[in-house]
Amino acid sequence: MPPPGHGSLITDPIAPGSSAAWQHLVDLSYHQDTYVEGLDINPPDLYVFTRMYFNFDGHEAFVARESYAGDSCATNAEACWNQKGWRLWHEWTHDWLMGYGDDSVEGNPRWGFGVQDGGTIWDGSIYPHAWHTQDVMVHQSSGVDVPDAWSQVSFNGRGQRVIERRSSTSNYPEPLTRLYWFQVERTGWTESDGKFYAYDIVYIDDSFCRIVMTDQPTWDDGIEHRVEIQIPLDWMSEAVTFRVRRPFAGAYVWAVLADATTVRLGQLP
Repeated sequence: MPPPGHGSLITDPIAPGSSAAWQHLVDLSYHQDTYVEGLDINPPDLYVFTRMYFNFDGHEAFVARESYAGDSCATNAEACWNQKGWRLWHEWTHDWLMGYGDDSVEGNPRWGFGVQDGGTIWDGSIYPHAWHTQDVMVHQSSGVDVPDAWSQVSFNGRGQRVIERRSSTSNYPEPLTRLYWFQVERTGWTESDGKFYAYDIVYIDDSFCRIVMTDQPTWDDGIEHRVEIQIPLDWMSEAVTFRVRRPFAGAYVWAVLADATTVRLGQLP
């Protein structure tokens, strides 16, 4: 378990069954920021798949925040709860981000998607003390002030609504070219000691094309189901080759194309 501070991504594969996972502590003091070092990305498309776990109930943080209703981070550190799941940047001038836990009205952590020109949209609950799969698709604007940028997040195979915004504006015309995987910011939650997030895979691509295994014989992103990303080695028009990751009995193998077309390739025994 690394101490609070700058994290790092492990690019070498870890052997299956090694029980290795990267943990990130929540218990940081006010105005102490930490994040995984940024990676250069190639616009316009970004796809990220993770398997994640956290050992706390977001309601704990929500109660701490509400107990100081009316206070701001500037006047009371314990009023703050600000955890970013990932963040796209351009040289610290503008960004798109996804955060956890800032609007936990149902007593569970929630996630929100924030953009430069539209504030934060809160949508969807996530639950603690269990492993979850999450995938993120982001498409950036085709031009300055063109509102054709979009993002969609899925938890455990269930897709949330597509959020459409601008990623490039007249004030901030540059595309987003830097991905920061985790950020803790202005956190004064007094009950945070020993709380953490953990990840056992971070898969990043500049294409929406991917190979996955699911437990569903038909493709349906409207329900929760098991999803496991596979590692493509060769992709041709008539065949794909991939390294198998976390196989399970009866799994259905799917190819997802850039235009979201899905092709079932087969089923494991």
